Amino acid sequence: MTNREVITELHRVTQQIPVGNAMSYGDVGDHMVPRQTGRAVGRLLANFGEGAAWWRVVRRDGYLSSFLRSPEIGALQRDLLRQEGIPIADDTVPAEYLIRDLA
Repeated sequence: MTNREVITELHRVTQQIPVGNAMSYGDVGDHMVPRQTGRAVGRLLANFGEGAAWWRVVRRDGYLSSFLRSPEIGALQRDLLRQEGIPIADDTVPAEYLIRDLA
């Protein structure tokens, strides 16, 4: 599989995360073919996230890890999730909004 195909697969999976929900990096990786680790998903989103629903991907505990990379990107992620109806507290998505499976 080429790098372009892996990136296309990443975009396919993130676009399937329903509005108003979020998914962990590891769970996104579990839905990719071939399977990717959560760490690999994070690197791919950081470098090739344009076109992906990157703001719906968070740490498994719900934390918006984009704040670790950039306060501006973290604030953008928080705002995008709030616009989708997710109440963010302490830069974390509540557990009831995290999904593991895609429809």
